[in-house]
Amino acid sequence: MKTFYERLFIIEQDENYLKETEEYHEFVKRELGNIIAEFAYESHPMQIARNCWSTLENSELNILSYMLIFLKKYNLMDVHTTKDHEVWCYPSLNLNSEMIRESYEKELTYVNSKASQITKPSIFERLNGFETIEERQAHIKELSQNYQESLRLSEEENAYTNFILDRENGLYNLLEKALADFDFRGFVLTYNNWHISYSFIKEFCDKYGIVVNMIERNDKVNKDLLVNIKTIDDIRYLFQCFFGELQKIEHYSKSKEQLLMENKEFVSSNKEWLEERIGRRG
Repeated sequence: MKTFYERLFIIEQDENYLKETEEYHEFVKRELGNIIAEFAYESHPMQIARNCWSTLENSELNILSYMLIFLKKYNLMDVHTTKDHEVWCYPSLNLNSEMIRESYEKELTYVNSKASQITKPSIFERLNGFETIEERQAHIKELSQNYQESLRLSEEENAYTNFILDRENGLYNLLEKALADFDFRGFVLTYNNWHISYSFIKEFCDKYGIVVNMIERNDKVNKDLLVNIKTIDDIRYLFQCFFGELQKIEHYSKSKEQLLMENKEFVSSNKEWLEERIGRRG
């Protein structure tokens, strides 16, 4: 691997330096959360900065370029080369784990909204179904009201939405891991306590009558027990709740039919495993 200076210098010479691409958006959705969770859990700002530096220093070229976009975009850290062939790093004076978490949630919200916009018809396409000027004006007013309502969503609500939408690092991934470890002694969610907030898990469970208890807390890992998820039918219900929650999120791009198909595919693909576990239990 090239030295840190060499990799950073190559990136800085690229005419697309700091330009957001589809690849960067995929990086935000799939990898960024896990990467920053490795260094941002510290409480002391200088230690966070040192850990971030170490992460950048050991990152491959493309990951380094994506990280720089994120860090610079939210004024978390400025990293650049000098004429003396050195790398200088200037972390924000107020750098802390909460600042990084909020920046990540904002970026994830932005990226998810960009993806949903692609799947939605334009306002002109929506208006094609209305024949009179009055009908079109009424519909524009309705769209405007809906837009104003969406702006009132709090950052916390946006973060919960991302928790549901993020198939790589959100609720779905937690449920899959818990299912793989399920042995009829308890359905346990295990997760990084910086990357995922317990409040999101609690909000989801409360909506669908699922009792959740904290059973372990430490610096990097939390474990929560879903008390009334005990049988295979309970697990099916749990995943049905998840797919139902997806449908309730307005900007989620998949139709009801697609979500139903995914639910059926999940049950089908895990059929042998479920039957094997039932056999062992008997």
